[in-house]
Amino acid sequence: MNPNFISISLLLLTTDLCFGNIIDVRVYGTHGKNTTFTTTIKPTSDLFVSVSWAVNGSFIITSTISNTIVEPKYADRTTLFRETGSLELRNLTNEDSGVYTVTIIPASGHLISGAAVLEVQPKIPTPTVTCPPSTEGMSEVTFLCDDGDTSNAKQWTRDGQPLLPSDRIAFLENNRIIMLKGVNRTDTAEYRCNVSNLSDHEVATCQLTVYYGPDTPTVQQHPNPAVEEEQLTLSCASDSLPPATFTWEFQRRPLVPGPQHVIAELDEDHLGNYTCTARNDLTGLVVSTVYTLNALALCPGQAALGAGSLTGVTGGRMTFETNLSLTDQNTTLSFGLFNLNNIVLYTPAGSLVSPAYRKRISLNTTSGWLDLWDLTVGDSGAYTVDITTHTDQQLNGSTGLNVYERVSSVTVTPNTTELLEFSSSIGDIGTTLTILNVTRYDRGPYTCNVSNPVSNDVGRPLTLTIGCPSLVEFGEVTLLYCSAMSVPPPSYTWSLNGVHTTVQGPVYVIASVNSSDYGKYTCTAVNTLTDLSQAADHVVSLKENRCSAAIAKTAAVMAACFVAVAAGVGVVVGVIARRVYKKLTHLQPI
Repeated sequence: MNPNFISISLLLLTTDLCFGNIIDVRVYGTHGKNTTFTTTIKPTSDLFVSVSWAVNGSFIITSTISNTIVEPKYADRTTLFRETGSLELRNLTNEDSGVYTVTIIPASGHLISGAAVLEVQPKIPTPTVTCPPSTEGMSEVTFLCDDGDTSNAKQWTRDGQPLLPSDRIAFLENNRIIMLKGVNRTDTAEYRCNVSNLSDHEVATCQLTVYYGPDTPTVQQHPNPAVEEEQLTLSCASDSLPPATFTWEFQRRPLVPGPQHVIAELDEDHLGNYTCTARNDLTGLVVSTVYTLNALALCPGQAALGAGSLTGVTGGRMTFETNLSLTDQNTTLSFGLFNLNNIVLYTPAGSLVSPAYRKRISLNTTSGWLDLWDLTVGDSGAYTVDITTHTDQQLNGSTGLNVYERVSSVTVTPNTTELLEFSSSIGDIGTTLTILNVTRYDRGPYTCNVSNPVSNDVGRPLTLTIGCPSLVEFGEVTLLYCSAMSVPPPSYTWSLNGVHTTVQGPVYVIASVNSSDYGKYTCTAVNTLTDLSQAADHVVSLKENRCSAAIAKTAAVMAACFVAVAAGVGVVVGVIARRVYKKLTHLQPI
């Protein structure tokens, strides 16, 4: 290799700078607020030799180990973080929009560079939402979100969930208005209007209350069955907003109003029809129901099993508990599975056990408790018990049993392993998680937690491998970045296909790629102090097929040209500059 030759390398980068650039390609800021250009460099104990920032080729700040120089108009608006090279810019104005470049010389002497486009957006004013009170049965109700700017994006949520168009929900005026048709009680919720642009976000909320009811009342009796000469309570309930008021009648005679009617000591004179009437003064609705209290309700007894369902696991054990103590030898007891044959029938003369349960049950004839073990999923169902006492009192009860298998060996399987950023989608087999248009930030890891009422298990984490596209597409924002190691910093010129352009500086911006932008780009770096220059070429190619991606993508091209030219700029920098200068003393003039 010729020792007098200095190589200049260019790096082609596409959407979102898949590799190479140390800051985001495009940054959005809000007028009057702050933004930070954050680099991807991790802090180390070694200080950078120098960090420099510029906008549209104009100097902002340069910081070395011994000194920091700031352009006066940025003196009170910037903060440089020398550990990473990141820059904070405060109190943004529209004039701050532009192309920002950073150049970092670490202690190793290998120059690090990056570029980003800042676009300053207006601040969103505080929006308002009108939310009128409504009554169930109304034909429609309308929500209006007003922020004074129809260009801002507006998205609606209902109790935190996205609100989407349907046969009942219509969006008007670019989501500024939503119309809810056929109002019902389930529409009661918090409705939120989210207003945003590329850099700012504001929210307005309203609580919609839909008044309804009363529904047809229901009457509950306690105790049930009733016991003669004891207290009995009839309770009337109806779903209503606001809550309903209640009145009672017995045999068409008014009783004391209220949700309950209490009979202190029950006798035959209290038997007959009780009418409960529910009223909602706001909706104007009045609804009644009739409850009959008769002699059949006066039999003593109570349910033998508690209400509710039981939960078991395969291979486990379950105990069905009654609330009785069966001590009379004249008692008969039958335990069965609903709509199937009896599990066990007990009488003082003996017991009869179904063959399918002969080795799986144990019956306590005193309490009526039944133990069932070696549970299977097939044991799920409704279980009933019937008891006859020596006084011929009939007692019964029922409860449900749900048996579940233990969750184990959870696996997560992707439907493909060859993924390309913005061009691929992935989903799991079975219970599916689908990711559309994957990006590098979707690598994971992903874990699947499977559970049922008796157990849970978590699959091994899955990490995806996602590649990046390598060519520039039509219509994309593209940056060509030319980087040269030089002290003092070099000046740059550009040519396309051998024809000089008017672009000067390290960044060549193509606002929207089209067919006239392909070809060979040449960047020339010149050190005006040493009169040394170097040039680098790179060919920009376009994709043959245009992609109709659902998400707009930003492409960037970086051309990294490393030119070693020098003149001392400080104690530490001078060491690096002298070492580089010695290498250049044997170069032939260009």
